[in-house]
Amino acid sequence: MRVGFDALVQSLAVQQGFQADVIRTVYKYLSSYEKTVEVIEAMREAAEVHAVAEILSRTEDDDVEDDSIMDDSVKEDSVKLEEE
Repeated sequence: MRVGFDALVQSLAVQQGFQADVIRTVYKYLSSYEKTVEVIEAMREAAEVHAVAEILSRTEDDDVEDDSIMDDSVKEDSVKLEEE
C-alpha cells in the first residue's frame, strides 16, 4: 500500500511542480488524497498568479505586454482573483 501511495505522491509532485515532501505534508493534515489534490492544485494556481504579478511589477519599465507571459489559465485565475 505504501509503495502505491508513494507513486501517487511522486506523480502529483511532478504534475503540479512541488516537492513530494510538500504533498506529504498537506496529506498529513488532510488525510484525504482527493482533498490533497485539490489543495495542491490551488497552491499551484496561486503560485502562478503570484509569479505573474511579481514579474510584471519588476518589468513595468521594460515594455513587456501582460499577455506575453501569461497563458490562458493564469489569465482566468487573475480575473477570478480580481473579481473577489
